[in-house]
Amino acid sequence: MKRRGAAARAACAGLLLAAGAARGQDATPLLGPTPAAGQTTSLQSYLEQPGRLLVERRHALPGIALEGGTRLHLEAIVAYEPAREQERVLGVRARLRGAGEVRTAYLDLHEVEDLERSIAALPGVIVPERAQQAEVEIRFTTRDGLGIAVATGGAPARRLLRFAGPPVVELDLSEAALEELRVQLDACRRYLFEK
Repeated sequence: MKRRGAAARAACAGLLLAAGAARGQDATPLLGPTPAAGQTTSLQSYLEQPGRLLVERRHALPGIALEGGTRLHLEAIVAYEPAREQERVLGVRARLRGAGEVRTAYLDLHEVEDLERSIAALPGVIVPERAQQAEVEIRFTTRDGLGIAVATGGAPARRLLRFAGPPVVELDLSEAALEELRVQLDACRRYLFEK
């Protein structure tokens, strides 16, 4: 029975590492002020490309309460040119608002799925890492710099929501807010597949 638990934890850890590695993400902490030049998502590039008629459908979800009155708002986006409706671009726009802070990040559809799966896998990864004497950070970061991180082991236990900078914004994330983020990512994904 212990071997199965260890195998399940290893599989969860592998899922988180594979999700990051599949996108070529660095394994070091998010230290840089911004994602590398040219790292815009397909969704952002499509929405901001000038010189064409564009239809943008938005499905906004209720804001997720964070620390200090700040809220995270997710919008599922379906965008297309009227003459090319079959060539749709799908994704999520995440906006951080409140306390004088406004940040925006775009997630392509595969990133929505990867982030949702990573949040769901966190409990299986956190449990074996709690016993570590070393400081441990478990994280997932999207191409546009939106990320979640959990500190455990020798580090003070903490859950964070990050937006790339400059400067990098880090906000404490309650367990309820993290679960609500997962639920809303799933709702966005379902909406996008129905459209």
